[in-house]
Amino acid sequence: MIRVHRIFLAAGILSLPVLIATGLAATAKAAPYQDLEGRFALELPADWQLVQEQFGLIYKFGREGSGATIMVVVDDGAKGLDPLYADLVDYVTAAGVSAPPADKAVDMTLNGNPARWTEYEARLTTEDLDTPMQVLAGCVFDAGHHTGVNFITVLPQNAYESLGDAVRDTWASLCLYGQSRTGIADLAAMDPSRAPSQETAPPSTFVHDLVTLELPAGWSAEPGSNPVILATLKHEEYGSIKVLGAEGKALGGSTGEILAGVRDGLMAATPSMTLTRTDWEVPTHGCGNAELEQYEGVIIAQGKEFPRGTLLAAAKDKRRGLAFMATYKSDVAVGATAEFLKILASAK
Repeated sequence: MIRVHRIFLAAGILSLPVLIATGLAATAKAAPYQDLEGRFALELPADWQLVQEQFGLIYKFGREGSGATIMVVVDDGAKGLDPLYADLVDYVTAAGVSAPPADKAVDMTLNGNPARWTEYEARLTTEDLDTPMQVLAGCVFDAGHHTGVNFITVLPQNAYESLGDAVRDTWASLCLYGQSRTGIADLAAMDPSRAPSQETAPPSTFVHDLVTLELPAGWSAEPGSNPVILATLKHEEYGSIKVLGAEGKALGGSTGEILAGVRDGLMAATPSMTLTRTDWEVPTHGCGNAELEQYEGVIIAQGKEFPRGTLLAAAKDKRRGLAFMATYKSDVAVGATAEFLKILASAK
């Protein structure tokens, strides 16, 4: 069976936590960290270390007790810089932070590999809080090894002055597959034409060999980053939906097995999620009955709670297995659920 946890993590399905830091100075470097598979190495700020690793794909670095964190996410099946950057934006926006403006992204060569860096003031917003944050994030792609790395830090403004340079230095040290540190070169502002259109997308149809979905107005589809991640469906108000699929029993032998895999992936990253609805089925247009579960949870930042919701679904017939994960802000739960059910029911 395909290792569903690894697929979900690599595709950027799981939310990036909001990272709250205290003011920490960093004037020296720790010894370079290198992951066990030799895919990447970096030089951490003084007294920082690896504090958490999940499935050889997500690495969290920080200093014990500080709350300041750098997140590194490895994509072993990366196809290029653009899809990597799209995943980076997914991570940031899933945390409730505003997306990077197109004119703040810079293309470069980082230690011999094409890379993209963005640094901007963001807003962390909820119904009762609007907090300024500083995002420092980038992605780098090694075409020879089909590997990409996303690098993400979100800091409150009161920590940015003391930690900004340390984060930039760590980014500048990021090397893939034993390559030498040759520095940053070939800076070029990203073409603003790459920015997504602000116009509402018309109704459309997403077509893949394994599934066809009817998308209501406002939804767009981005191709997946590997053969199992079929697409990411996005809506400016209602969040995003990851669509996974595989032939035969590769995702699981039944809807229950597929749903269990999605659930385990969700809980591994956000154990605070609480199941709010189960024993729920929805007939699809051509994939049998889909089995669903719904969850509610929170992101905690600066003592505030930011409610989030997740919908999981699985469908299975003789030809294929399908999995869906929808994420949304809780204040749009009703509309997001209705839109997700329309899309799910259209599956054929």
